[in-house]
Amino acid sequence: MYIPKAQDELQFTDYNGMTAVEEQTAFWNYLNRNKYLSKHKGEYAQRYGEVRPWIHRFDAKLLQDIFTNFGGGDHRYTLQVSVDFLNIGNLLNDAWGTFPYNPLTSFENVRPLRVNNRGTATTAPVYTLNATSLQDFAAKTTISKDVSTSSTWGCLLGIRLIF
Repeated sequence: MYIPKAQDELQFTDYNGMTAVEEQTAFWNYLNRNKYLSKHKGEYAQRYGEVRPWIHRFDAKLLQDIFTNFGGGDHRYTLQVSVDFLNIGNLLNDAWGTFPYNPLTSFENVRPLRVNNRGTATTAPVYTLNATSLQDFAAKTTISKDVSTSSTWGCLLGIRLIF
């Protein structure tokens, strides 16, 4: 995706009750709010430059074996108890181990705009916001923390009898 350098580089059209000027202003505000996009105006976005930053996530496992002989003979039984801590960083600090969620992503592609008219060799393409209203676009472009089992800490208790 090309990141426009100036607000008037892209041409918008009226769509779903939104005027072209309102759409252009909303899109420009989105570019300025976004840390990655505001730094790379006038350039093409790098692959995965905005979608997923590096996530620091680590797990830990505690394992204890308890041996015993039951009933005599050569039978040795082992009771194994384990505790798995998943995403331990998030357990220590709410900001660690989480990843941002962008509602406009689809298959790792951010799509803030839709092409309304593809244009020709002599005319530029015309765009609309990828939203049903200005409020919908503001909600979709607000990056928030993903709260799911992959982004929060967890603890698993395991018991295993080895005979």
